[in-house]
Amino acid sequence: MPKYSIIIPVCDNLDLTKRCITSINLNTTDYEIIVIDNGSFPAYEGLEIVRHNEKNEGFPVAVNQGIKIAKGEVIVILNNDVVVTPHWLDRLSYHFCHADIVGPMTNEVSGAQKITTDTADYFLAPDEFANSYYTKNSLSFSTTARLVFFCVAIKRKVIDKIGLLDEQFTPGNFEDDDFCLRAIEADFKLAIAKDVFVYHLGSATHKTLKIDFVNLMAINKGKFEKKWSAAKIDMLHRKAVRLGSENLFNPESPLSLAMIVKNEAVGLENAILSCWGLVSDIVIAIDKTTTDETADIAKKYGARIKYFDFLDDFAAARNFAQEGVKTEWTLFLDGHEYLKQAPKLLDILKQDCDGLLCTVVMENGAQFRSARIFKSHLKFAGQIHEQPQCVNPLPCIKVVIQHDRNESQSVTSAEARERQRNYQMPEIMGILLKDNPKNTRASFHLVLYYMGRFMFKEAKKCRKLFLKHSKVAGDRWFIYFNQALGFLSQHKFFWAYLSACSADRETPGRWEVEKLKGMIFFSQRNYRRALSFFVKSMHENTCDVRFKPWQVDLAGTWNLIGESFFQLGNFEEAGEAFNRASERANTDVSRDFLKRRSALMFKIKVG
Repeated sequence: MPKYSIIIPVCDNLDLTKRCITSINLNTTDYEIIVIDNGSFPAYEGLEIVRHNEKNEGFPVAVNQGIKIAKGEVIVILNNDVVVTPHWLDRLSYHFCHADIVGPMTNEVSGAQKITTDTADYFLAPDEFANSYYTKNSLSFSTTARLVFFCVAIKRKVIDKIGLLDEQFTPGNFEDDDFCLRAIEADFKLAIAKDVFVYHLGSATHKTLKIDFVNLMAINKGKFEKKWSAAKIDMLHRKAVRLGSENLFNPESPLSLAMIVKNEAVGLENAILSCWGLVSDIVIAIDKTTTDETADIAKKYGARIKYFDFLDDFAAARNFAQEGVKTEWTLFLDGHEYLKQAPKLLDILKQDCDGLLCTVVMENGAQFRSARIFKSHLKFAGQIHEQPQCVNPLPCIKVVIQHDRNESQSVTSAEARERQRNYQMPEIMGILLKDNPKNTRASFHLVLYYMGRFMFKEAKKCRKLFLKHSKVAGDRWFIYFNQALGFLSQHKFFWAYLSACSADRETPGRWEVEKLKGMIFFSQRNYRRALSFFVKSMHENTCDVRFKPWQVDLAGTWNLIGESFFQLGNFEEAGEAFNRASERANTDVSRDFLKRRSALMFKIKVG
């Protein structure tokens, strides 16, 4: 049985195929070659294992056909416009000691596998060039989340576990990106062999068949983005880097990760991986009623595990998790959260403070600050919406924690948490407020809870108590802002505008209030006044803010400006506004739609 099964899909360009196979025969041992001819004319014939398709079935289908008849323990996928170099497969295979899928460097490819060295000498002496490149970079590699399948070596066990290439990407492009993500998800490691060079002509089949490469890329990119969310890709890219490192724990770090979890198998791994190299210890307290694989994941990464009975008291649960933490500092995350960024965190921990007010980003883009990192001797207070009792916290907005129920929590767990919240908020917070009407923490959270459920009468009672007793301008701003949104949703435009003005008095000059005022007048079809506020909103906040209810969305603002001009009959201005919106849009669909709107406005103007 051969060690290597080399699968080469071909469609025409038979001279390139022969050159590729000649280079393999000269530079490889212990192998079989499987050629999948995708309807070439004339058909390819050779001494290798050859399978013929009557028509071009595409790259993923052809590769899968080859895999199904391959006998080797290593599957090698190779484009027919590649010329391999001396000892290429042995040198690639060396890197199987730290990876499961390995790709070489080359002259023509997208991404990190493209060399920066001048390849002119390759054409004069290809073997000498490749050997010199190997000597200069001997045994070096880099962990990666993406390999391009122009040339790739894959351990058989990877395919046995995750399956074949996804044929929805036929005729080709993004099937390799997809396979890599599936492999990472299954805990396999990817590496670029920085010491191996092969020559790649690049896109030979596409050029010969005159395939519309740009259109094909756009179609398959859409399929890829439908299959993989941006958050999932981001998580798996981080995981790939972490899998390539052996050091989860940093023994020199003064920071521990402490968590309380229940049925968090979906997001727990991501939470742990996000702290790679930043913590010296991980403590995970697991609710005894947990039924999923949460404990197995915690054990996999060497966490210290505790079990607890949850008694409607999050502060007590977090304090239990913290018991026995020996480091000076503690970071707490929920099971469906992850540390998105933490630049120079270990240096920041040397500052004179007892907590770091980190930025927490919610699923809808809203942000707030919370003391997620704090001195380990501090205790939590509050049965729900608990916080460590910091006295001297330091704002640290660049340390970002992503709250992610959409991608990092199962539907069942999210629904269970929502039922729990619906019981706890009116019961626990309601009792606290009833016992002490001056409890602004209780009234604040109850306002937001009731507003989020469109329970405006209940929200109004709590809001009156909060505004009567709270003196914190940032908190008052946030309540007035949400009050304005509530009135707007009920079409009570006068009260919405009045509330927005009240928010502006608490913290003047915030762009969110200007945009909200514009939306209020837009909803009343007063487009001229709406325009003035939309324009005013296009600035950054200069004040320090704890709550950011909206993400900056200049594309959305320009779209509203364009719509206002359109309603006023100013088509040229509308066209320019829609064009500016398209330039700032973050998706291809939005960008294309806004460009077409812009073109239509100019067409109407000319007509």
